[in-house]
Amino acid sequence: MGSVEVAAQAGLSLTTGTALLDDLIDGVRVGDNLVVVADDAAVLEAVGSAFAEAVANTGPLLVVAFEQRGVDIAPTAGHLRDLRQADEPSGSPTQLLERVDEEVGVGTTFLIDSLAGVQRRWQPEAALELFLTICPRLYRRRSVAMWLLDAEEHDRDFMDRIAEITQVVVRLSGSGDEVEAEVLVAAGRAPTTVGRKLRLQLRDGGLHAAGSLTPGRPRLGETIRRNRLARGLSQVELARRVGISPSGLSQVERGLRGLAGDTLIRIWEALGVPFGPQDSTPQGYRLGRRSAHAPTMLAEGATGRNLVDDPDVGRCWQIDFDVEAAGDRPLFDGKFTESIIVTQGVLELDLDGQRETLQEGDSIVAPHAVIDAWRNPGPGTATAFWYVLR
Repeated sequence: MGSVEVAAQAGLSLTTGTALLDDLIDGVRVGDNLVVVADDAAVLEAVGSAFAEAVANTGPLLVVAFEQRGVDIAPTAGHLRDLRQADEPSGSPTQLLERVDEEVGVGTTFLIDSLAGVQRRWQPEAALELFLTICPRLYRRRSVAMWLLDAEEHDRDFMDRIAEITQVVVRLSGSGDEVEAEVLVAAGRAPTTVGRKLRLQLRDGGLHAAGSLTPGRPRLGETIRRNRLARGLSQVELARRVGISPSGLSQVERGLRGLAGDTLIRIWEALGVPFGPQDSTPQGYRLGRRSAHAPTMLAEGATGRNLVDDPDVGRCWQIDFDVEAAGDRPLFDGKFTESIIVTQGVLELDLDGQRETLQEGDSIVAPHAVIDAWRNPGPGTATAFWYVLR
């Protein structure tokens, strides 16, 4: 079963609401914070309204609006919690959203409209605090959030900080018949996703293609970072050798700023790559982004995400077991060592005729015994990290 099907069962719609943007960013993943930055309020409204309509037709949606103007929301009744208020709310925006966050369930999708409204009613620091507080929670909650940002309302430092932590940033420049969409951040996607561009038109309240997709290319900053790490150099050390600040180099590696030609030459010389980068440069590690782990139905009532799949080490799954879910056969076929750590709830395992009950925090290693049955006897979802070792 694919990730979209599993997400739909959990009440979560993996889409921006606009097929063109879905294709541009290579799809939406569980845990994504989708930051959309636009020059034109009408463009921003079109994107937000399309997202709200698509999500509200498949699952719970929580609209968090901090000003009266904004997205026109008219989703299916019962799927919307609209927090727009005429009066000033008590407490900070983070406190306001946290109070609501405690009430909504797993799988609820968020639409934040907009951070500019937070800035106007509080301060830029309050808007950044709100984003940094909510953003990391989404993966654990099996949620997705869209954040609408007015380009003219946020300065460079604010946008740089947002780009550091979020999974997706799409910049929509222009208005009317001249809208250009560009992917600025795309964590968990192919390197060529960043830099993709598409010309669009705003027509009849929606975005329509006005040209063909321009493919992106691997970022220069990512190539510098890969070569630096392969040579065991810190950002501080490389910056010292090149004669730039560590913070400047950090921004270059994250794709937030460019480089003068002479500075780039000094970087290649400092890295021992005088003629430019080599794509075959070895790395001493493998990185897996959380947004790249699509849900997979391992068995009825057991949904897993393959966090690690390494030929030298093995696999690590994060598995959610539904209430009263049970199976009378192994989850994974083959002979190997299995290790399980329960992080939530209760999980019963049968190993060669012996039953063991694991509570939250318990673990088990089975180098020889076969785990041939499992069951969640608890009142809530059980979650475990399940290692299948080589």
